Amino acid sequence: MPSSDNLAGLRRFFVVPHTHWDREWYVPFEDFQLQLASVVDEVIDVLESDPSFPCFTLDGQAIVLEDYLDARPENEGRLRALLESGRLEVGPSYVLPDELLVGAEPLVRNLLMGRAVCRRFGAEPAPVGYMPDSFGHPLQLPQILAGFGIDSFIFSRGLGDQIDEVGVVFRWRSPDGSEVRAFQQLPHYGNFVVRDGDDAQARTEEIGERFGPALRSAGVREVLLCDGEDHRRIRRDLPALCTELEDRLPGTSFTIARLRDYVAAVEPTDLPAWTGELLGSRLQNVLRGVNSARLYLKRANDHAERRLLEVETLGALRTLHTGHRFPTSDFRLAWRQLLKCHPHDSICGCSCDEVHRDMLVRYEQLERTVSQLQRRALGGFDAHGATAGAVNLLPYRRRCLVELPGMEPATVELDGFTARPVELAPRADAHPHDGSAIESDLIRVEAATDGTLTMLDKATGRRFDGLHALEDEPDVGDLYNFCPVDGAGTWRPASAAARVLRDGPLVHELEVRTAADTPSLTVITIVRLIDGIRRVEFATTIDNAAEDHRLRAVFPVAETSDVRAEGQFALVHRPLVPPTPRTEWCEPPDPTQHTLGAVALGPLAIVTKGLPEYEARPTDEGAELCVTLLRCVGMISRRGGEIATRPVCAGPPTQTPDGQCLGRHRFEYALIPGTDELDDAELLRASQDYRYGFLVTPQPVRFDPPVNIDGDVVFSCLKGAEDGDGLILRCCNPKTAPANIEIAGEFDICRTRLDETEEDAERGFELGPGEVATFRLRPRA
Repeated sequence: MPSSDNLAGLRRFFVVPHTHWDREWYVPFEDFQLQLASVVDEVIDVLESDPSFPCFTLDGQAIVLEDYLDARPENEGRLRALLESGRLEVGPSYVLPDELLVGAEPLVRNLLMGRAVCRRFGAEPAPVGYMPDSFGHPLQLPQILAGFGIDSFIFSRGLGDQIDEVGVVFRWRSPDGSEVRAFQQLPHYGNFVVRDGDDAQARTEEIGERFGPALRSAGVREVLLCDGEDHRRIRRDLPALCTELEDRLPGTSFTIARLRDYVAAVEPTDLPAWTGELLGSRLQNVLRGVNSARLYLKRANDHAERRLLEVETLGALRTLHTGHRFPTSDFRLAWRQLLKCHPHDSICGCSCDEVHRDMLVRYEQLERTVSQLQRRALGGFDAHGATAGAVNLLPYRRRCLVELPGMEPATVELDGFTARPVELAPRADAHPHDGSAIESDLIRVEAATDGTLTMLDKATGRRFDGLHALEDEPDVGDLYNFCPVDGAGTWRPASAAARVLRDGPLVHELEVRTAADTPSLTVITIVRLIDGIRRVEFATTIDNAAEDHRLRAVFPVAETSDVRAEGQFALVHRPLVPPTPRTEWCEPPDPTQHTLGAVALGPLAIVTKGLPEYEARPTDEGAELCVTLLRCVGMISRRGGEIATRPVCAGPPTQTPDGQCLGRHRFEYALIPGTDELDDAELLRASQDYRYGFLVTPQPVRFDPPVNIDGDVVFSCLKGAEDGDGLILRCCNPKTAPANIEIAGEFDICRTRLDETEEDAERGFELGPGEVATFRLRPRA
């Protein structure tokens, strides 16, 4: 008979039967959908026939309901009955995304969509932020969850050495002060997958011995046991197993429960608080090498997110101008198409090749939908007397380049949310010529013989040498993790050819061409300067014939300050040199990090369109920012012990030839000087200015701003309300000081939660540090 020491004084065990459903991964969606149909068939049969089996959790994502009923429409009534009674737990998310590779708005829309789908089938979404398999969690996730009335968060990946201070139950706090109670699974979502009673008892005692002290220090006596794993069937004898364990371990209770039952039963006291990202891999792999796996997917997703958000804004502006109802259902369709590309195994690029070919088709289909929505939104804004139109879909006044094929480009300055006709002249013949330097009114760039660039920022007189140095090295890792080759050096080009493609009067372009036999690739970079715009723009085309390597562009900076990287509703500050782990981690920390767009170190910032991986590394002269352009590997996961950067296996050793990224790729990114003069809000707006240029139309358009927004905030979205009652405007304050916002137009306005409920007419227009603010606009009759 066990002693109390074996269970560390723990007596209440909540056993949650569940299945974690990777919708597509090492086999395509169709394979898993048929498997899902069989799994849910059995779950329904057991719950209907066995009253001792009270409930089952269908993962944290509502899309499984749609996928199941697509395969089994005849079972909708049976499924709905179990959902309405609460015996099937589902949600709150629509999909379980990678929370770091998608933008802030997709995280919000994922919860909005999850709630809508759950309720469509008669279920209330689980009031728990259940994200069991995401590869780390962003800084602002507590505020996002709290904005949906969710006060608890259950996860398995992300704790590092902060576990020594906060334990396994703690208050996770966003910069604005929003909190959720965070529960580390012990240590993962399959901790109670056992063979028999002996194994179950041993596992229970092991969990008690390992995690009991941390639970007790948080005032927690209840233990979460998870009977489920990837694509797992229901365990029919679970009630009998729980009864057996209560006999084996006198004084204990083993209750089959839902996640909501567990968090409702726990009443911790004086929990420690943690503010920051959860990216550690002390207990579980976090696998952030996925930031650079199949970068063609990340570029496609970045383009799709930007297109959908800008056209959604255009549709909302049309509603404010015309009084026509916003096409909420049409945009919900588009968001559903996008969100289906966001499950972690999908957007991370760590699945079989068929999955990612399917994703490219979905992105193409989404672009057709968005293009049609754009045509409808522009209806009625036609103008005359010009060759083109320019639309500023951000609320800030700014200057952007307007260009169309066959026409000379022009720069136009527009107020926020404004459209104007633009007259473009026919394009003059270009006359490329030998040369290695270009110069605008604000910046001068010159190419060295090795292809690196020297930039002179005329506004400050600062000179930056050795920029955009190409660096390639072998990679023997997999889609989850980069792994260098011991003793192998890095390749940098010794020579490059440069010529001037265009030398004004408005646009200046320099071509830098590099080729190599080992690795076998050709790199052509067009460096562009635009008069009146203080940045250097890059369009790089790579013809890649090499396998198992990583190619990066390196930007040295004589600076050793913290790095600022764009995140969801935030500019995340990270140390140049992360702390050394205090103990051995499950997965060694990855020196690379992620960004949604901008990454800044002192006076320089790099802003990319769909290149989320960077590394900041110290040098003798200061530091370097390294942006990954390609990482080419051909396997989902190496076996355990095969690579030093991840000792523990992450998946099957499936061959993925498409992951080698052979062929031609095109990348867009920019370099912004003077960013040490920009605060966090200004830097995020500078990133938006590059990533969201003007929408250029081949026909003239004109409208004035129907809403004016003023204040030191960052715009997030302007959309139709989910319930059709007006429009929703969202902004954030990424700074550590309060910010005020002024919103003017022919509408009534009030604050609301992120989930568009609980309106607060008394709440003002001041945003606290780190706060995300959502407003409902009701046009006046």
